[in-house]
Order: sequence, then C-alpha cells, then structure tokens
Amino acid sequence: MKSNKTYATSGVRLFYERYLPKKGDDNMTSEKAFEQKKDLLMNQIIESGYFKAEDGRHLYELNLSELEQTHHDLQNQKIREI
Repeated sequence: MKSNKTYATSGVRLFYERYLPKKGDDNMTSEKAFEQKKDLLMNQIIESGYFKAEDGRHLYELNLSELEQTHHDLQNQKIREI
C-alpha cells in the first residue's frame, strides 16, 4: 500500500509531465495549464462517482485548491477502504 505522500507526489509529477510546457512549447500558457489541471481533477473526481461538493456546489464552481482538497480526500477515502 502506498502512502498519501506517494499518491500526492505521483499526481503532481503526472500533471507536470502532461500539462506544463516543455522547452520550445510556446503554445502552452500557465493559464491553460491551470485550466487543464482543474479539468483533470474534475474528471478524476467524477470518475470516483462525485458530481458536487459536500456543500452542494457543482465541481466547476470550485477553485483549484478546493478541487485539490476534494481529490485528496477521495484518495484518502480509497486508501482507508483497502
């Protein structure tokens, strides 16, 4: 079983590898990378079966830190179920 730190580290590494600009890639802006990060988190949360935050807001209404926290909480919940 992996620790929470491993999950967080691998998720961050995956994000950087997929979405942050590589040398010479002028088409990727930080704003685009930010939006892609939000989309990635929303898709992963939806795949876990959640469509709204605990307070009833839709996922697209959450800011990046709220999405990250929700995703982190779901990962911890999965770990506890194993």
